[in-house]
Amino acid sequence: MSAVEINGSVINGMLIVQGTVVNSMLIVEDTPETEITSMYYHRMNDCYPQVIQVIQEFQAILKGEYPEFESLNGEVSTLADDAYLASMSEERILQWEQILSIQPADDSSVEDRRDTIIARIRGQGKLNQALIASIVNAFTGGSATSWIENSKLYVVITPPPDNKQYKFANVEQELKKKIPAHLGLEVSRNYYTWGQANAKYSTWGDLKDAVDTWEDIYLYVLFSQTS
Repeated sequence: MSAVEINGSVINGMLIVQGTVVNSMLIVEDTPETEITSMYYHRMNDCYPQVIQVIQEFQAILKGEYPEFESLNGEVSTLADDAYLASMSEERILQWEQILSIQPADDSSVEDRRDTIIARIRGQGKLNQALIASIVNAFTGGSATSWIENSKLYVVITPPPDNKQYKFANVEQELKKKIPAHLGLEVSRNYYTWGQANAKYSTWGDLKDAVDTWEDIYLYVLFSQTS
């Protein structure tokens, strides 16, 4: 009796047997496999009776399918975020920019780009004070007052809540796209950034002399650099 030992393993879902050939017959030996810990594998496996679970072909199918479910799971949160403008991913932001023909500034952050998209969508419709305030709100989270005087639209941005940072130039750009050709535009803020305060007042004393209380400084000098 002659015997030839054959080793094997599982490769790409295919069972490569190991055993011994005895008189031209292959005697297959049981080979312990690495335990599968995937939640998706066990969930799918548990949906079937044990008489099905022990079928090798069935197990081969499960082992080929469960990695796909694990891959899809990683995309679920992204898909949920992309369903809303306020939380969309950078990839979805790029798609919206292409749809709306938005060319973001080179130094725009992801948040800046997201705010611009929201402002552009809000800017549809007839120009009025509510629409202007809505466009500004997309960037600042706050509001703005506006009026027309001597053929010029004046927009004054109020301090943003929670010192939200935003690009002042982006606000101007979106408002300019809505202004009729016969109107001029002047956008301003009724507060200072630290950079503006530093340029206007040489010392803290000068700044304090310009206002009544420290509360005024808090209201008009924000910690964010918005321009």
